[in-house]
Formats: sequence, structure tokens, C-alpha cells
Amino acid sequence: MTTTPAQERSHRELDSHHAELIRATLPLVTAQLDRITEIFYRRLFDAHPELSRDLFNREHQLTGRQPRALAAAITTFAAAVTDPTKTRPTAMLNHIAAKHVSLGVTAAQYATVYEHLFAAIVEVLGLDAVTSEVKDAWSQLYWMLAEALIGRETALYDQHGYRPQEMFTPATVQERTTSRANLTEFTISAADPDRALPTPLPGQAVTIGVTMADGARQHRQFRVVATPEPGQITFAVKHIPGGIWPVGEIAIHMIDHIHTGDTVEVSMHTVR
Repeated sequence: MTTTPAQERSHRELDSHHAELIRATLPLVTAQLDRITEIFYRRLFDAHPELSRDLFNREHQLTGRQPRALAAAITTFAAAVTDPTKTRPTAMLNHIAAKHVSLGVTAAQYATVYEHLFAAIVEVLGLDAVTSEVKDAWSQLYWMLAEALIGRETALYDQHGYRPQEMFTPATVQERTTSRANLTEFTISAADPDRALPTPLPGQAVTIGVTMADGARQHRQFRVVATPEPGQITFAVKHIPGGIWPVGEIAIHMIDHIHTGDTVEVSMHTVR
């Protein structure tokens, strides 16, 4: 993976000059973040359509949930590392890292995000605003954020003993019941005897992967409601009225097409 000069220096703290540049341009970036993230995802998916089909949740793209999460992460981290009175947003970083690990995100993908994110920033703000110094400052900030996440994610992968591409394992639906409040509950167990399902803690969610009618591999987190027996997980899927595609498509697919004896994919890492 090719590194930029800013990436190579990213293990250091921002110097006062670059911190001041980020503080000075943060209001401009923040004001245009909706447009920046819109163009970023368009560029990213045009160049890598497999990410839209098989990694990113299409519903979260349509509703703006994913772009808003990206914008919040960037601005929160920028504000924290350029203000000496603030501490690093540890809880946010841990949450993002856990979500990434549950999906099998790789360290190499951060370079792909960098390429298209900074192309979007330049497209929206223009070269007059994004001078070489400004770009270098924001590049260092990006790689500080990326390396903080990569470090956490590497530790979690090591903890599980699996590589990113091995984080999902097949599971068999043992029971399906429709319960109160328009919920359908699925109880699953490992389909591979050599790979036990994770043991969720109270309040956690499991990431379920399914193949949609168009062949896309989509994922969604569902809240765990019980662990009825060792090696089993019961999670709940809420009935969602039809809307603009793909809102609710994974829940609708689960309820319409996944029955006892069918197989789904489950991430080995649970999330809160």
C-alpha cells in the first residue's frame, strides 16, 4: 500500500501550525460535510461497486445514517486533537472499531477511503481553500484517526484469532417465532462444528449477513434477546412496513425468506 508523507508522520501529534490550520478550516469543512460525504460515497462506489453491494449497508446510505456517522467521526476527532483541553474520543473510537471488525474491514481499505475522501474535499471546497498546507494538515489528521482505529481493530482481530475475511461464519436457523410487538425471533447455532458462535453480553447485537435477491451481500446488526442454550443465539427482527427501497430490505428479507433450517452468516464479533 502506498503511503503519503502525512501518513508516514501520522504517529506524531499535530504540530501547532497544522493544528491551527485545522481549527481555522474546520468551520468551512463542517459547513460542507453533507456535500463532501455525498460526493465521497459516490466516488467510492463508482470506483469500487463491490463495497456498495457487499460491505456498506444500502439502507444506511439511502437514509443518510452512514454519511452522518462519517461526518460526526471526522469533526469530533478534529475538534478533540486540536484542542489541548479535550481528551481523545475513546468511546467513539472503540465503537467504530468494533463495528468495523464485525464487518471484516481491513487496514488497506483506509487508503481507499483516503483517496476518495480527499478528492471529494477538493471538489467541494476548491483548490483555493485546500492549499498544499491545508491538505497536509488534514491528511495527518485523517491518518491519526485511521491509525487509532487500525490499532484497535488489529487487537480485536488478534483477540478472535481470525483474519478480517474470516470474521463471518455460517449459522443454521433452529427456530423461528413471531412474538409480541411485531417481532420475529430467530434462534441460530453454528453450522460449522469447528467454529462456535460468539457469546454475546447483555445488550449486545449480532451482525447478520444475507444474500439479497440481486446477489448483494448485505449486513445488519440485530439485538440479542436470549442465549437459550450454549452455542445458541436468539435475536429479534422488527417488522418494517414497505418504503422506498432499500429501507428495511434486510429485515423484510429475513422475515419473508429465512425459515427454520435455512443458513445465515454471523459475525464472530458482537457489538453494542
